[in-house]
Amino acid sequence: MTSKFIFTILGTTFLTTAAMAGLPEAIRAYEAGQYVQALEEFTYLADEQDATALYYMGQMYENGQGVEKDTKKATEYYQRADVLGNQQASVVLAKTVFYDDTIENNKEIGLEYLKKVAYNGNTDALYELGEIYHEGKGVDKDYSYAFGYYLMAAMKGEKRSQHKLALAYIYGRGTPQDFENGVKWLARSANQGYVLAQKQLADFQSSDPRLLNLPDAYAWYSIIAAYNSDDIGSEAALRRDEIAKKVNKDGVLLSKQRAARNWRPILPEQSVSKEDLLSIPTPIIPGFNDAVTVQKRLAGGSVLYADGSKYGVTPTMIETAFQTKDTNQLASTIENAVKNGHVAAYAYLGDLFHTRFNDDKAAFTWYSKGAEQDDAYAKYQLANLYCEGRGVEAPSVVNCYKWLMSASKTEDETLKMAIEQAIREVESQALPEELEAGKVAAEKLTEEIKKQEPKHKKETGGFNFF
Repeated sequence: MTSKFIFTILGTTFLTTAAMAGLPEAIRAYEAGQYVQALEEFTYLADEQDATALYYMGQMYENGQGVEKDTKKATEYYQRADVLGNQQASVVLAKTVFYDDTIENNKEIGLEYLKKVAYNGNTDALYELGEIYHEGKGVDKDYSYAFGYYLMAAMKGEKRSQHKLALAYIYGRGTPQDFENGVKWLARSANQGYVLAQKQLADFQSSDPRLLNLPDAYAWYSIIAAYNSDDIGSEAALRRDEIAKKVNKDGVLLSKQRAARNWRPILPEQSVSKEDLLSIPTPIIPGFNDAVTVQKRLAGGSVLYADGSKYGVTPTMIETAFQTKDTNQLASTIENAVKNGHVAAYAYLGDLFHTRFNDDKAAFTWYSKGAEQDDAYAKYQLANLYCEGRGVEAPSVVNCYKWLMSASKTEDETLKMAIEQAIREVESQALPEELEAGKVAAEKLTEEIKKQEPKHKKETGGFNFF
């Protein structure tokens, strides 16, 4: 692996291409093990520079699925997908660098890139970071850091992280011991079909006095046995039968048998309720999403890319919009969130269009909506678009300065630092008359905002670091 490869991975931006019509069919064929058909579809789409197809081509060459195994070709496909914004490929490449000790400074480079992908909300990257700090893989072991990464992924419905988070609560690793909360997270993971969580939950219910419930344990062992043909499934079948001999009197287990037969895994976004999401504070991890690090990211032109789950936006909704190019459901969901007081949802959608859909014109529209509702972060990003001439007809120093000056009144210290740095940069390069015009426009805007009744109740709370 060459230094050119490392340069490519670090220089990646999160851009995307539209999915072609045959992509869903190709994915279905791949998941069904119909690799010849999948390869034909993915090859065509990859030639058209479809990021998702390129990622799957990497998977097929890495695993020898329908083609002869070739790690070099797999890496090439992952690199192409990464450049086009496929975050799954980005995680693969980051892990490849991190675990390849033949690359100079591989741990530092791989870790930093994993953080960049994770910061953009990728749950695989968040889980991998949790694993790295939990096991001390190339870093000092730190359960508190691991807990933070697991929690952020778990809140997004990542079932492996929900299981690890449950164990952290149950055994007090990186967080105060909380058996009850741990069991809640076990159930969330188990209900998604994660067998390790199902087994842990069943084991507790069958033997731990704190959670003893043999009928429920019977149901979980039945589900495990039905869905797994390996050793864990065989062991579950034995435990199920042992419980049946003990408690199957007067039809006690009949309802549990029916429940087990009818059980189906839930979707990730269904695993944590919106109410629970709003009540769980986002953990702050130094070097990842603490105030200083976020300020540096924002000052460097990054977007906040907050978690959209509290606005009703799910990963499935985003992926569907990405593949179909139909963003009406996203827009409707955001408008409903704003009506319920979440004005910051406008800027969230602006970030989403900028990073995931590579559409700065649409981002401009949504940042503008947020700015009109006096949201400081939306103003800051709107200013960036005017400064750089993205999503607008031409760069405008006056409009850039106007929105920066208006945004600078924010009480959030992290955002304020990023805005003040941007103001200094504009003032060092702009003409005096441009600055004066921008200042006058900002003052006029302030007066207009004071006169207007807010259309929606403004969202309360501090700056969302994630």
